[in-house]
Amino acid sequence: MNDPDAVVTVQRALRQHWLQHPHAADTSAGIARWWLVPPAREADVLAALQALQHEGCVSPVAAADGRVRWRWVPRA
Repeated sequence: MNDPDAVVTVQRALRQHWLQHPHAADTSAGIARWWLVPPAREADVLAALQALQHEGCVSPVAAADGRVRWRWVPRA
């Protein structure tokens, strides 16, 4: 079960990260481990990414290795 407060905190941290690094992309595991201080639970990161996707802010991209990497969707 996801912690709703943690998911909101992760969403804010991800928005801030992408503001500073708009071309960054990584898997949910990579984001959980490397982008966030302290590292977050991958389940909370995935929930935050899905919420941001629902808002149209991020997009999952399947790579040749089959893993999904998340990237920021620039606003026009």
